[in-house]
Amino acid sequence: MSRSSALKAATVVALLAGGAAMAQEDGAALFQQHCAVCHGNEGQGLVGPNLAGNDNLEDADHVIRQILNGGQQMPPFRSVLNDEQIAAVATHVRTSWGNEFGPVEPEQVAEARAGRGGGGQPPDQQQGEEQPPAQGEEQPPEEPEGEEQPPAAAPVEPEPPAIPPAFEGQYNPVTDERLLDPEPGNWLMYKRTYDLQSFSPLDQVNTENVADLEPVWTFATGVTDGHEAPPIVNDGIMFVTGAFNTLFALDARNGDLIWEYRRELAEDVAPEVCCGLVNRGVALYGDKVYMATLDSHLLAFDAVTGEMVWDTTVADYTQGYAMTLAPLAAAGKVLVGVAGGEYGIRGFVAAYDAETGEEVWKTYTIPEPGEPGSETWPGDTWQTGGAPIWVTGSYDPELGLTYWGTGNGGPWMGDARPGDNLYVSSVIALDIETGEIRAHYQYVPNDSWDYDEISDQTLVEVERDGETVRGLIHAGRNGYFYLLDRTNLDFIYGVPYIEGGPMTITGFEEDGRPIIPEERKPGLDKSAEVCPVTGGANNWFGLSFSPQTAYAYVPTTEYCMTITGTEVQYEAGENFTGAEAERYPPEGFDWTGALQAIDVATGEVVWKVQQTTPFRSAVTATAGGLVFGGDIFTREFRAYDATTGEILWRFKANSSVQGVPVSYEIDGVQYIAVQAGYGGAAANYIPRAAEAFGIPFTPVRGGTVWVFALDQEQEQ
Repeated sequence: MSRSSALKAATVVALLAGGAAMAQEDGAALFQQHCAVCHGNEGQGLVGPNLAGNDNLEDADHVIRQILNGGQQMPPFRSVLNDEQIAAVATHVRTSWGNEFGPVEPEQVAEARAGRGGGGQPPDQQQGEEQPPAQGEEQPPEEPEGEEQPPAAAPVEPEPPAIPPAFEGQYNPVTDERLLDPEPGNWLMYKRTYDLQSFSPLDQVNTENVADLEPVWTFATGVTDGHEAPPIVNDGIMFVTGAFNTLFALDARNGDLIWEYRRELAEDVAPEVCCGLVNRGVALYGDKVYMATLDSHLLAFDAVTGEMVWDTTVADYTQGYAMTLAPLAAAGKVLVGVAGGEYGIRGFVAAYDAETGEEVWKTYTIPEPGEPGSETWPGDTWQTGGAPIWVTGSYDPELGLTYWGTGNGGPWMGDARPGDNLYVSSVIALDIETGEIRAHYQYVPNDSWDYDEISDQTLVEVERDGETVRGLIHAGRNGYFYLLDRTNLDFIYGVPYIEGGPMTITGFEEDGRPIIPEERKPGLDKSAEVCPVTGGANNWFGLSFSPQTAYAYVPTTEYCMTITGTEVQYEAGENFTGAEAERYPPEGFDWTGALQAIDVATGEVVWKVQQTTPFRSAVTATAGGLVFGGDIFTREFRAYDATTGEILWRFKANSSVQGVPVSYEIDGVQYIAVQAGYGGAAANYIPRAAEAFGIPFTPVRGGTVWVFALDQEQEQ
């Protein structure tokens, strides 16, 4: 079978890491393995049509032909399933969910495969084509037509296919050197590199051929809620997390499952997590895989076996602490931050020894009395002041600094805690060895709008006025795009990247302090009408930066609010926001979302692609001149021209595509991978906008890893 046929046959429907050969002949299991990702677990229809009560299934020959030959978005299975397996699947769909059309026999499939009995076959298939062998059965050699064959010799064992080292009990350790300069074909951390640029140097898939991109395999996580994590790939082995702290190690060639972990979360964990039971991925270091959990543990696993090596408690989840971010592995340590700004926590970043799990240092994002910045907190408000950290930080190894964005204050209304409230809604630069705060910039002093500035603090080199600036860029939740000097976090510029108003921030003082008019400040029983909304112009997904174009690619939401403070008393583990908000599109707008390219040197918008509903998914740029990103409303995964913004390719997935796209390479083939799965608080603005504009939207749930590649035969 050609590589092209193998890729097409594995497409769309390889649920739960299935493969071409299955010993399991049960039709229900085969359906779940190969079909449910498109047709639904109960045949209710997702990407594919509804099979329940479907009269088209009465014609057995039609069902067999459809499975053998595919059609529209459905791939052919003639090279994937043998006659017994196809008969089992056909029988299952014809006798389940209210269908009473009777079984299908393998002999019927054999006749259809051979072109007899009305089964037919596509014109490029020769009559009498052999079916795939059953599990453990060898494929007989082909005999040339018109020649008398000598007696068959003893069968020759075929050369085994290439397999990831993990199947042989081997693993390429992830060293500091590899993390500092990762191989082009690997994606070893959250946004691929320490600078958080979310850029792939691979260019086999490019503007000229991306239209030929096609799915090659999928893997269903078996859980719902938001799927935001990037698939992390190390030399052909993929590590990916789903919602509810599920973790899977997969063969990155075909989605075969190596091992999995599903955390047993206590029933009282969910009420302590404000914004979806999501997870944003793993970190790799040495021979271990690290995951942060919703119940505030940091776990280390053996990368080959999946055995848990250590389990460290980071915080007490019953007090409102949670972790949803991907850990950062650097300099022998694993760094994490804690969520919980809506529960009156005191935020922190902590570093743990990568080998033992012992705490190395912990730095609070709110100073206690006597520490620098404590004067910005009145009384004991610092104890419940928030400033959470729930997205992975960046790291500059030359400066020895790691940069983390912090979240909202607690409670939300700033008049409950007068002062700037360091380091709420800020970026802080920490010494990687000690955790000492070396510098900071506060995006929103005395935050009263839930403007968590936690998303990417991306490190770039920028040419300005003939000089190279060691910059840090950030697409603020507050609607401004920033360039800072990362050596000291001095302000260089801040420019609005949203169009709706009135904006909370109206400008900047000479030192970069934001100017916020009094009428834009809400308080207890005091309302303010402002843009953007609490969920921000940008959120956890941040941005992507291409060194080729020097553009930042920013998913954008245009949404406004009227926000009012309410009475609230702190109680450990309970909501501590104290605010109500009415949320709505900007006046006169018929669109609320966009992907836009911003010239980092100047802050100017180069292009903007608008859409009706908010753009609340992550994006990734590649050296092929492309930007990949998903969409929640349409369930599409798209490729944009990085220079012009033109949409060059799109694919509709089973559920909303929200996750961080990645690219990796195996055996000279470039793959694009992303997770689909509706959920998480950031996605809530899509049904909001749909209702505001009077357009229907019904979320489709179900976590799935989608992997795409070009047809390699066409590329040769």
